Amino acid sequence: ALDRENIQAEAHRRLKELFEEVRQAQVERNVGPINERVMLWTRRLGVADYDGLAFDNALLPTGLRPGSSRSIPVVELKRESCGTVEQLSLLVRLAVGGLLARQEPAVAILDDPLVHADATKHRRMLEIFARAAAGESSGPHAAGPLQLLILTCHADRFDHLDGAQHIDLAAAIQREG
Repeated sequence: ALDRENIQAEAHRRLKELFEEVRQAQVERNVGPINERVMLWTRRLGVADYDGLAFDNALLPTGLRPGSSRSIPVVELKRESCGTVEQLSLLVRLAVGGLLARQEPAVAILDDPLVHADATKHRRMLEIFARAAAGESSGPHAAGPLQLLILTCHADRFDHLDGAQHIDLAAAIQREG
């Protein structure tokens, strides 16, 4: 009876392992293009310590996988700075938007992004915004162009975006009134 119970327990353990492997493969297949774009952009920001994002069962990013060793556990997002989390959040939204924009035009509305970015990362993020707005037709995961609407009280932080149209809402409201 003990041998039968051990065999059943081992069978259940193996089924659970197989299920987890299949689930992980499905998560990777679904989030792979997003992960690759985000990590490419992350390296452009100068953050090269990580190999990829970790995603949960709901396909939401939960942490960062260290690039140096698989034996090092995933770094939870809550352990990162506000600026890093803010930038990763923006990169994930831009990556998803670009992938969705392959089929039809898409708009991303960003409300005062990059509040926590230092000057160097801010400038690099603006370069990424420009790339996301243009779309990328080449590469392993092509992305369509995004129309980016940036709402901000600090227009001078975004005046380096080539071809951007600046609309002063306060002035527009006064003209209408």
